[in-house]
Amino acid sequence: MKDAGKTKNILITSATFAVIVFAVYGFLFWSIKGKNEQISQLTNEANRNAQTDTALRGIKSALNNNKNSVAQVDSYFIPKEGVVDFINTLDTLGKESGTMLVIGSVSTEEDKTEANSFKETLKIRLETTGSWNETYYFLSKLESLPYHISIDQTTFSLTSATDRMSFVSASTTNATKRVQGSDEYWKGSFDVTVLKLK
Repeated sequence: MKDAGKTKNILITSATFAVIVFAVYGFLFWSIKGKNEQISQLTNEANRNAQTDTALRGIKSALNNNKNSVAQVDSYFIPKEGVVDFINTLDTLGKESGTMLVIGSVSTEEDKTEANSFKETLKIRLETTGSWNETYYFLSKLESLPYHISIDQTTFSLTSATDRMSFVSASTTNATKRVQGSDEYWKGSFDVTVLKLK
């Protein structure tokens, strides 16, 4: 009987030990599995960060290599805060041409067809007063500004003329040059659209 009790104790102790060992192995297994999943996630995140870093370095390098081209493209548009400078440029252009320049309405409009556009249009109405040569010079300088400018409408009118202008046909031999009166001048009116950065 003593041997049976002893055997029973050994079996219970062995079973308890086996359960404890199984529990420890199970705990270690789940712990190692969790750590492996964490390591896998961290490795994937590190790989993504490395790829992003490589892409950003490539973009930065491309921007550095193309600084002149980027600056040239940027100069095609009026800068975000450059409307006042542009108006000052127009004022200087009026003085250089000898015309009296009046800047009328100034407004900006977004392009409704492009929701996330980086640009908008600046609309300006300009009026000049001066001789024909001065007015024409102003228009030619306006067209040659280094921006994306379109002149939507242009009107020229001669005021205070004392005589009627007549045009002689090419077949007439008596073509005479018209002399401008001292009181007359040309008025120019220009509706201008320029692209501007938002």
